Amino acid sequence: MRSISRVVGVSINTVGKLLADAGGACTAYHMENVVNVQSERIQCDEIWSFCYSKQKNVPNVKRGEAGDVWTWTALDADSKLIVSWLVGGRDANTDVDYAQLVKIYGETSEGQKRYSPAECVGCRKEPVTGKPDEKHVSTSFVERSNLTMRMSMRRFTRLTNAFSKKLENHCHALSLYFVWYNFVRIHKSLKMSPAMAAGVSQTLWSMEDLVRMIEIYEIKKERLTYSK
Repeated sequence: MRSISRVVGVSINTVGKLLADAGGACTAYHMENVVNVQSERIQCDEIWSFCYSKQKNVPNVKRGEAGDVWTWTALDADSKLIVSWLVGGRDANTDVDYAQLVKIYGETSEGQKRYSPAECVGCRKEPVTGKPDEKHVSTSFVERSNLTMRMSMRRFTRLTNAFSKKLENHCHALSLYFVWYNFVRIHKSLKMSPAMAAGVSQTLWSMEDLVRMIEIYEIKKERLTYSK
C-alpha cells in the first residue's frame, strides 16, 4: 500500500480508503451474485497468514486481534469458482460430508530444513463425517487455487514485511482478490473466467468493469445514507 502511495503520489490514507471501499463493494457483490451455483463437488482448504505479528510474538494488548489468520476457501471443482470464503481460526463449526486427504511426509535433508518441505511419500483418505465419495476425496484444485492466492497478494508472501497490519484491511484485500479471480482472471485450462464457467456471469470482466462496479456501489451507498 505504501509503494502504491509513493508511485501514484497520494496519501497512504487515500489508498487505505480505496481498499476499504473496494473491499466492501466486492463483498456485497459476491454475496448478491454468487448464488444458486450448480455444483457437484466442493473442495475446501485453508491458507495461513498473519496479522500484525506472528502468533508467538503477539503482545498482550493485541491478543484476539493479531497473530495467525487462516483463510478458508470453498472451490467448485469443475468451474474453479471460489464459492465462499471465511477468515478466522483453524477449526470447524459445521457438519458436512467431509473427509481428509492426509499426506505422509518423509524426512527432510539436513541442508534443506528451513525452506524446503519434506518429500511427500504417500497419502491416505479418511472419512470424518457423513458419507463422502472416496474417489472424489481430493484437495488438488483448491490447493492450486491457494497457491495462486499466495502468489497474487503481497500480504501472503512469506519472509517479507508486506504482511497485513490490520485484520480489517486483510479481509478487504481478500474480497477484492476473490471478485477479481472469479470475474476478471481467465483460467488457463478453462479459457474463461470461473464465473463464466459456473454460469454466474455471461461475459468476461475487465479491470474497468471492476472499478465501475465499485463506483456504482459507492454511489448507491451515498444515496442510501442521504435518504436516511
